[in-house]
Amino acid sequence: MRWGLSPSADLVYRSLNALGGPTLEQLAVSLEWPVRDVREALEELHDVGGCHPARGPVRRWKAAEPGVVADALRRRHHRLAVAGHALRRQLTRLEGFAVEEGDLSAALGTTIRPLFGDTRRTRLKELVVAERCEYLAMNPEPAFDHQAVKTAAPLDRLLCERGQAFSLGVPPTVEDRSGGLTQELITLGMQYRELPELPAKLVIIDRATALTPINPGDPRQGFWEITTPEVVHRLLDLYMRRWRQGIAPRKRWTPPMTLTPRERAVLSLLAEGFTDDTVAAHLGLSRRTIAYTVAELMERYGARNRFQLGLYLSDLNAGTADADLDPLTEPEPELKPMHKHKDKEDS
Repeated sequence: MRWGLSPSADLVYRSLNALGGPTLEQLAVSLEWPVRDVREALEELHDVGGCHPARGPVRRWKAAEPGVVADALRRRHHRLAVAGHALRRQLTRLEGFAVEEGDLSAALGTTIRPLFGDTRRTRLKELVVAERCEYLAMNPEPAFDHQAVKTAAPLDRLLCERGQAFSLGVPPTVEDRSGGLTQELITLGMQYRELPELPAKLVIIDRATALTPINPGDPRQGFWEITTPEVVHRLLDLYMRRWRQGIAPRKRWTPPMTLTPRERAVLSLLAEGFTDDTVAAHLGLSRRTIAYTVAELMERYGARNRFQLGLYLSDLNAGTADADLDPLTEPEPELKPMHKHKDKEDS
C-alpha cells in the first residue's frame, strides 16, 4: 500500500498467495466480500501485473512474485510523481490556470488521486449513481471508434436518465462512429455544442469532482480524480467559458418526438444517407435490428417503402416545425441550481 496499491487490492493479493490459485467466487467466499468488490481489486492488481488468470477450464487467479509486484509499483509511483509535475504544467496551460507547486503536491494522494484501467469507469459509475444530477464533458477527440462507443453507451444513457448532461466536442471526422449515440443522447435530453478545438479532455460531476487524463495524449494510461475545491472551481470556470463560445450543430431533419429514442436515432442516420450497416455500427446494434426497426415503422404508418415512410414522417413533423427553435438562435441554456433528487430505488 505504501506504493499506491489500495487496501482491497493488497488484501486480495495476500489471499491469492495464501489460497494458491482460487477462482473469483472462492476469493469472495474466503474474504466474505461481494463478488463485485473482489473483481475490482483483481482488475487493479492485473493492471500493475500483480496477478493473471491461469490457463485451464476454470478461470483461476495466480499472484505474481512479490518482488515483481513491488518493482512495478515503485516504477508506477515514480511515474506518478513525474505526472504530478506534468499535471501542474497541463493545468497552467489551460487559459492562465494558476496552481501553486506546493498546493498541488500537498493535494496529490488526498484530493487528487490516480485512476488506472477499468477503475476509472467503475469510479465514474459510482459518482453518477450516487444521487448525481449534473455532468459536464469536454471531448477534444475528433473521432471515436466502434469499441469506444459500445463501451461508453450504457453509462452515457444512465447519465442522461439521472440528471442534466452537457457535452462539448469538436467537429467529427469521417472516421468517427459516435454520431448515432450522440443523436440518441440528445433525444434523451443531453445538450451538445462544438468548437473547432478544445484544450483538454475533462469531466466535471456535480461541480465537485473533475476527471482529466494523466497523459493528455493517451487517456488509456489513466485519469486524475480531482476533488480539490479550488482546482475544480477553476476547471468549472474554464468549461463554462468554452460552453458559452460553443455552437450547437445546425439541425438536420429530426424525426417526430412520438418515436422512441432508438427509432429517432435510426431514422436520423438513415436520412443523412447512412446504410443499414453503418447505422448498426454507429448505434452498436445488429443490422437485423435496424431492418426490423424500419419494417415495424413502415407497418405502423402504412408505408410501402422507406421513401414513403420518410415523406409521411416529414409531414407529421411539419406541424411542430414552427415551434422548434434553430439551435444557433435558441437562448443560452442555463445550468440549473444544484439540487438533490431522489434515487429511483428509494422512491
